[in-house]
Order: sequence, then structure tokens, then C-alpha cells
Amino acid sequence: RRVHGALVLFNLCAATMCAVVSVLAPTFGVGVLVCTLLHLFFMVFGGLFVRGSSVPAGLGWARWASFYAFAYEMMMIRELNDRVCIFNPVSPKGTETLNVPEPGAAYLKNMGLVPTAARFHLDLGMLGVWLAVYIFLAFVALKFFVKERR
Repeated sequence: RRVHGALVLFNLCAATMCAVVSVLAPTFGVGVLVCTLLHLFFMVFGGLFVRGSSVPAGLGWARWASFYAFAYEMMMIRELNDRVCIFNPVSPKGTETLNVPEPGAAYLKNMGLVPTAARFHLDLGMLGVWLAVYIFLAFVALKFFVKERR
């Protein structure tokens, strides 16, 4: 299924990004720190912690640089599109809960995501592009920065 392929691509992107950092890092500790900070940066601008629509225009490039954004959007579209979400907010008096139905597509649009099949395929393609970029960077880093010892 496409979703399994998306999860595999996401995991491969994360692993190859860490491989590039580990080749370039002078010590293990520095590599772990840089990988952790990169993952946190990608989570923030990928939509996991901050809505994409609330990011300033000057940082719009960060969403396209984050492979988390593409995987997150694909998973949210798969889970919420064509479904009705029931929200149970507490009334203003705090005495009762209200049942508020909202279509999944409306919720996705509110989150700044685009619930279309074309966008799903764009996200899948962008994960593939980022995987290819990281593999290329890993090759270049290994070729020029690692000296073979015999």
C-alpha cells in the first residue's frame, strides 16, 4: 500500500540524513547533537508543533526543506479525509460538553494541509526527492571527507 511506502520513505530519509551528519561530524557526541537539532527543526517546521499557516513568510522555505512536512501531511490526509470528526468542547459555563461535528477535509484545511490526491502524490514524490538528495550527500561526504585506512 502507498501508506507503507510513505512510512518507509520517511524512515529512509531520517536515516540517511543522520548518516550524512555522522560522516561529517568530528565526534560521536557532536553527531548526535546535530542530528537531534535537525530533527527538532524539521518537526517544528514540518507541522508537528507549529501549523504551517502560522510560520512567517521568510521561513516558508523551511517547510519545503522538512521531510517531516510531507510525511505528516500524507498521514493526516489518509487518516482524516472523507471522515467526520466529532469535537467535544466544554460549554462556556463549564457544565456540559457539546458535540460539534466537523468534516475531516475542513479540519485539514484549517490545519493548513491540502487534502487532495494530487497533493498526496506530490508529498510522496518529495519524500523520494529528499531521499535521493541525502543519498547523494552521503556519497559526496564519504568520497571527500573520509580517508580510507589500510
